[in-house]
Amino acid sequence: MDVDSGQSPGKSEDTVRRVPGGVCRVCSRRVRRGNAAMWTERNRLDGCGVVRRIRPLLFWLLLTSISAPPWAQPLWAQGQDQRESLTWEHVYGSNRLVLPNATPLRVTWLDETSYLQRDAEGWQKVAAATGVRSAWYDVGPVAAALMTIDGLGEAEARRLASGDWLEVLPHKRQAVFHWGECLIRVALDTGAMAIVRGVPAALELPVVSPVGNAVAYVLNNDLWVADFDASQVRQLTHDAGPSIRNGRADWIYFEEVYNRNWQAYRWSPDGTFIAFQQFDDRAVPEFRISDHTTVQQTFETEHFPKAGETNPLVKLGIVPVVGGDITWVSTEPYSPQDFILAHFNWLPDSSAVYWYAQNRTQTWLDVLIADRRTGVSRKLLRDSTEAWVDNPMDVHFLRDGSFLMFSERTGWKHLYRVAADGSSFRPVTSGEWEARELLAVSGDESSLLISGTRDSRIAENVYRVSLTDPETPLQRLTPEEGQHSASVSPQGTWILDTASSMTQTPRVVVRDHAGQEVRVVSERVPLPVDRYKFGRIEQRDVPMADGSTTRAICVLPPDFDPSVRYPVWLRTYGGPHAPQVRDVWNPRLIDHLLASQGIVVMTWDPRSASGYGAKSAWIAWRKLGVEETRDLVSLCDWLGAQSWADPARIGLSGHSYGGYFTAYAMTHCDRLCAGIAGAPVTDWANYDTIYTERLMSTPADNPEGYRASSVVAAAENLKGRLLLSHGLKDDNVHPENTIQLMHALQQANRQFDVMFYPTARHGIVNGHYNRLMFNFIVRAMGKPEAAVTAE
Repeated sequence: MDVDSGQSPGKSEDTVRRVPGGVCRVCSRRVRRGNAAMWTERNRLDGCGVVRRIRPLLFWLLLTSISAPPWAQPLWAQGQDQRESLTWEHVYGSNRLVLPNATPLRVTWLDETSYLQRDAEGWQKVAAATGVRSAWYDVGPVAAALMTIDGLGEAEARRLASGDWLEVLPHKRQAVFHWGECLIRVALDTGAMAIVRGVPAALELPVVSPVGNAVAYVLNNDLWVADFDASQVRQLTHDAGPSIRNGRADWIYFEEVYNRNWQAYRWSPDGTFIAFQQFDDRAVPEFRISDHTTVQQTFETEHFPKAGETNPLVKLGIVPVVGGDITWVSTEPYSPQDFILAHFNWLPDSSAVYWYAQNRTQTWLDVLIADRRTGVSRKLLRDSTEAWVDNPMDVHFLRDGSFLMFSERTGWKHLYRVAADGSSFRPVTSGEWEARELLAVSGDESSLLISGTRDSRIAENVYRVSLTDPETPLQRLTPEEGQHSASVSPQGTWILDTASSMTQTPRVVVRDHAGQEVRVVSERVPLPVDRYKFGRIEQRDVPMADGSTTRAICVLPPDFDPSVRYPVWLRTYGGPHAPQVRDVWNPRLIDHLLASQGIVVMTWDPRSASGYGAKSAWIAWRKLGVEETRDLVSLCDWLGAQSWADPARIGLSGHSYGGYFTAYAMTHCDRLCAGIAGAPVTDWANYDTIYTERLMSTPADNPEGYRASSVVAAAENLKGRLLLSHGLKDDNVHPENTIQLMHALQQANRQFDVMFYPTARHGIVNGHYNRLMFNFIVRAMGKPEAAVTAE
């Protein structure tokens, strides 16, 4: 699950949005903005999970060998094991175990010394160094002000005033509320109000300006603004229609460019202009999704360009908040059908907009700056790589006009300092590791904080990097092993560090600018290992086809004996640069349940998915499935050589790209006895332009690659028992993928299993599916007695 932090691109850091939910990434698609918040195929069997605390116990006993003397060991470690074995009820039933929270602590920093956090008593100002808490504002005056509005009662006013706002601007100490058809701005200290009436009761994509003067929103695909200064609503664009959208993304940009965010507009920092994207889908093919559960069939229709088809026409406009003519940014150098407007945002002084242009196969990316008044653009630079160019998203401007930007031009993602005119492109970080995220820049711009993988390819640490002396080595600020997810004060003085690993639950501490631990916010909460038999978790390096290795996570049976040959069930996603193996707390009870049935569960990544640099992902370019399957064969052969693995009982499962990989592997090698392909792409001609053409180019340019990457074309070669599953309302990977493969398998007289879910979309999360997959796995692994019956 990826929960929107509420920080919109182009908004100042003092704006916090109340977002009514998040986007569940059960489909395991890659989050191009960064992988830290991405839900993965590891969440497949147990859905969205439950995150509550349980009573502290000695968790390390579960995961390490026992070296204490017998008198100091629990009875179960002395051969008198009276612990309960895990059952279906513990994982999915009424006795379900709840596990420690795996979500990093995120806060809003008020300044360099304190942050804002909500608890049972309301919004609190917390001193970073000491943890001293104080009420951030008095709810009383705010509630009293709201009660002066006709029809707004005391209970409702107190609920709103207690923090149920649309957005809050901490540094201006203002909150904006949406109630009925009113937008209300309230000063938290005095209760002074400004009201705009006549807004929709259901606001679409509302965003408060960085200075609080207005709220922008979308209505009927046009851009509107509620102006607090003028106390009126104002329509800013006037040409929208069913296939023309202003400020609201179409499906392909929502999915592949904006990371599943419909918002396609950005406030200027001074709150006087809005830059927005217009989408013209009139020439884009449509796709229909059917609802088969009603007497009369109903349809959902969406513009969906498939590989090689017509993309939407896109334009970038700039409109004043007071209304008036739109300035359209010139895109003349680029052909409309060989052009992706990949990103845009404002310069800090609001004088211009920077934006990215890419060709449709994304082999290069231009950075341009457009004048706010004229729309004339000048190109600063072109970035390119040996394969595709990933979207670097927002840049960070420095006081001299230069800016910090990520690039993978060397095959590894690193941070670069670019001159204001684009004339120089100097690396700030370098080496065979990845700089993942820019966290903060110091007030004097002498150093910055980043997260990166220098010390572990499967975990991120926090580093301080010099901006003035390239010879100064990186300073690691998070010494413990495992993943460190940091919320950092604006200039990097304080680090709120959530640290965990695959064997250690999260621990949250505050660190100073040197990385020294100053105080503990919350300690680790371990598992009840004295009561239940969990599997043993181990990391292992496994060989790939080229002789290199990637890391895998193994969950072994509680009584694992290396002289016994166990069936092995493999889990993966496999999509380029979308690793599943991360040294972070992410327990999967279902894996422990399978292990308790005598099945080894292994989560692994092929080279292209490993996250070991962009260079590792590029091996899949123009030939998806091919190298991944070579790596699978290498892994299976290695398993066959282990004393504890049964080479005749190896299975594989995945969803979305992982479903594709599973189906592809079972039609292109003979190492698997069974597989589960959830919502698979079965022929890349069926998937959308921007994702597919980035990885495969167009069908016209790469016909052999498309043929070689097709599961449908190889259906007659199916080996092993295959379970296909798909939601019939999947508007991402359309059900036609599974249906086409079914038809090809039937034509080839190949047997298979299939399950459709009539109301499910791309993610399938329900009890029936959980049971279906579990029973399929245990039967395929030779453990039919472990299958569970319907409730």
